[in-house]
Amino acid sequence: MDIYKEFVMQFNSSIEQICTEFKNNGDIELREMYLYAIQRGRRYRPTLLLTGKLIGDATFDKKSLELAMAIELIHKYSLILDDFVDNDPLRRGEVTYFQKYGKNNAQAMSAYLMNLLFKQMNLIRNIFENDNRCLSIISLYGEILSDMSVGFISDLNNKSRDIRGVRKISDMQTSTLLRNSLLIGFVSSDYYLSKECAFLYKTLCELGNDIGTVFQAYNDIEVFFTHEYQMKNKGHLFPDFVDNRKNIILSKVPGKIVEKRDTKELIDYINYNHLFEDVFYEIQDILKNIRHNIFLLPDGSLGKEYLIKFMKKKEKIIIDLSKKDIINFNNINQINAI
Repeated sequence: MDIYKEFVMQFNSSIEQICTEFKNNGDIELREMYLYAIQRGRRYRPTLLLTGKLIGDATFDKKSLELAMAIELIHKYSLILDDFVDNDPLRRGEVTYFQKYGKNNAQAMSAYLMNLLFKQMNLIRNIFENDNRCLSIISLYGEILSDMSVGFISDLNNKSRDIRGVRKISDMQTSTLLRNSLLIGFVSSDYYLSKECAFLYKTLCELGNDIGTVFQAYNDIEVFFTHEYQMKNKGHLFPDFVDNRKNIILSKVPGKIVEKRDTKELIDYINYNHLFEDVFYEIQDILKNIRHNIFLLPDGSLGKEYLIKFMKKKEKIIIDLSKKDIINFNNINQINAI
C-alpha cells in the first residue's frame, strides 16, 4: 500500500478515537457532531507533516500520527470559527458546521476541539520527554496558534486593506500552518538530530511559505468566479468583498473604490487593469520558487517524490484557473444579487 494512503487511513481512525467523552449509547448524537467537525477534508496539513518526516526518515511511526492529529485539530477548530464569523452557508459545497448544528453548538464544538488539542499537546510532550527535539516541536505549535489568532483578529478589524497587509495576514493565517506542518514533521525525524539539518530546515521553511501563498491566492481568486461556482462552493456571492475581508485582488484596488461598495465599478477596475492576470503571473513566479526548492531536497526520499507530484497538480490547477470564466458583470441580475 502507498505510504501516504496508509498514513491517512491510520490517521482517520486515530482522530476518531481521541473523542473519548462521547462514547456511551446515549452520546450517539454528540459523537456524530464531533465526527462532522473532523471527518471532512483532504488532510493536506497532516499529509504535509508526513512529508516533512519522510524528507528525513524512510517511514512514519505512531509519533507522526500524534503530531498530525494536533495539526488537524487546530485546522478544524479554525474552520468552524472562520465559517461562523463569515456566515458562510457552505464550504467546498458542504454545509458548514454552524449551519448544520447552530451557532451555539459551533462555539461549543470549537471549545471541545481546543480541549482535545491541549490533551494532545500534553501527550506529545510526554512522547518527546527528554528528547532534544521537544522544545522545537512545541515552539512550532505555539507559533501556529499565535500567528493564526493574531492574523484573524487583524483581518476582522480591517488591518489588511493594502497588499502588504493582506500578505502579512495571509502569511499568519494560512502559510504558518502549512509551513509548520512540514517543519514539525521534519523536526520529528532522526535526520533533524544531525549537524547537516540546517539547510534542509531553511528550504522547507521557504517551501511551506510559498505553498501557503499559492493556497491563499487560489482562495482569493475563487471569490470572483461565476455566480454558479460561488453559490455551489460558498453558498453566497463575493464574501470577501461583502464582508470587507482580506483578498489579494481587492488589495490591488484603490481604497476609495472598495469603500464605495459599488460592485460594477470594482469589477470594471479589476478587468481594465488586468488584476487577475497580475496575480496569475505572481503565482507562476512562486511556483518556480517551489519547484526550485523541491529539487534541493534529498534524492530518493518519499517526501520529495510527493512534493513533485503535488507541484504538478498545483501547476495544472493554476493553468486551469487562468482559463476559467471570471465574472464580468454584464448581467445586471448578478450585480443586484450582491
